[in-house]
Amino acid sequence: FPVTIIVVERKPGLKSPVSIPTITIVGSGGRKSTTDNIVLYPIREMQRDLHAKCEAAAIEYEAEMKVWKAKEKALLKAVERKISQELNSSDVEKTLAEHIKNKPIKPITPKLIYEDTTIEALLSGLDKNWPSAGLCSSEAEGVFGQATRRLAPYNLAWDGSDQSVERKSVDYRDWE
Repeated sequence: FPVTIIVVERKPGLKSPVSIPTITIVGSGGRKSTTDNIVLYPIREMQRDLHAKCEAAAIEYEAEMKVWKAKEKALLKAVERKISQELNSSDVEKTLAEHIKNKPIKPITPKLIYEDTTIEALLSGLDKNWPSAGLCSSEAEGVFGQATRRLAPYNLAWDGSDQSVERKSVDYRDWE
């Protein structure tokens, strides 16, 4: 379940999502990777199955998008043609607006486990792919190396809080 689906109110006004934070500390040679593989095997298997099922939907989406883009291109050309001929283009503009409202929706491909990720990739994945995931690694550096550099976004994501991210290189984005 996504962490924001199950919410517990511990005290009036103090709500938080249900999650299971775990950490296991084992010395060198303690079979961390083996244990990690055994514990995560069913989740990885589920993720593989979900990806296989989503593959057909992704192919169908690509085909729908190609047709949608071709129609959009034709409608834009029709608007340009009417404008260049100094004709009223409002009918084609309305058709174009309706067309834009009916843009195919990209199917969601769940990603359940992140093992070597940046906070930006994690937030983007939680927003675009699946709203719940595990941040897992058999080595502490895999989780804490990136996480400890910028803890605030992880803390907000953990709480299910809304976040906004601004970067010079990408458009403004709100995550809920």
